[in-house]
Amino acid sequence: MSVVAPAVARFSQDMPGVEISLDLRGHRDMDSWINGREYDLGFGNVPISHHAAVGTPMARAALELLMPAGHRLAGHDKIPLEALRGETLVNQLPGMLLRNQVDALLETRQIRAAREVLTNSSQM
Repeated sequence: MSVVAPAVARFSQDMPGVEISLDLRGHRDMDSWINGREYDLGFGNVPISHHAAVGTPMARAALELLMPAGHRLAGHDKIPLEALRGETLVNQLPGMLLRNQVDALLETRQIRAAREVLTNSSQM
């Protein structure tokens, strides 16, 4: 959102006669959007490997752990994976790239959450 919103604001000022439609969608539906040619341009947080699309990396981001201010792990600069054992995690739905990456990290240390809250959006 920090890339798209300012770009759209500037574009709409420079091109006041052009209609703009923004649509927030999940990565899981990407094949149908590309195959249906529903979009001219898209921004995402994952690599793309579709034969009819070209992806250009724009930035890399660190994975961060978010928690309430009063949480027992709050205030630490770095938190070891083992500290997540037994915590409730907000996680993406199975099959999504970020979810697969987080699962792989946790599995390397045999760490299981006590409970998961599932979402289809990393912004959630």
